[in-house]
Amino acid sequence: MKLSQRVPLYDRGIDTRFNFPVINGTSLDANDFSIRSILERNMARNITTFLAPVIQVWTPAPAGSSANFEFDFTINFPEDTIVYYSGFWELIKWAWVQYFSVLVIFIYIIRRIREFVFGNRIVNVVPERQYG
Repeated sequence: MKLSQRVPLYDRGIDTRFNFPVINGTSLDANDFSIRSILERNMARNITTFLAPVIQVWTPAPAGSSANFEFDFTINFPEDTIVYYSGFWELIKWAWVQYFSVLVIFIYIIRRIREFVFGNRIVNVVPERQYG
C-alpha cells in the first residue's frame, strides 16, 4: 500500500480536511455504492492510498463443491516519505545548526590567518601609547 500526496500536510494539529467517509451510507442512489464511484471519490482526495503493485492469482473451486467465493489478501506497508509544511521553530533550528557549523569553520580559518600574519610580521603594527 502506497501513500499518494498531492499537497503537503500541516506541521501541527490534526488534518481534518478528509474527516468524512468515502461511502455515503445515507444515500439512496445506487450509483453512490458502485465500486467505480467509491474509487473516484477516494482518488479525488489530495491524500489517498493505493495498492501497488497488484498481483492477482485466481484458482477455481474444486469441481462439484458449493464453496463460497473467498478473498484472501496480504497488504504490505513499506516505509514512505510524507511531505509537510515545516513550522517556524523547525526552520530556525535547522538554520542555527547550519549557521553554527559554518561559523566554527570560519572562526578557525580566520584565527589561523591572524596568527600567521601577526606572528610572521607581515603587517607592520605600531602599538599606541595611552597616557595617563
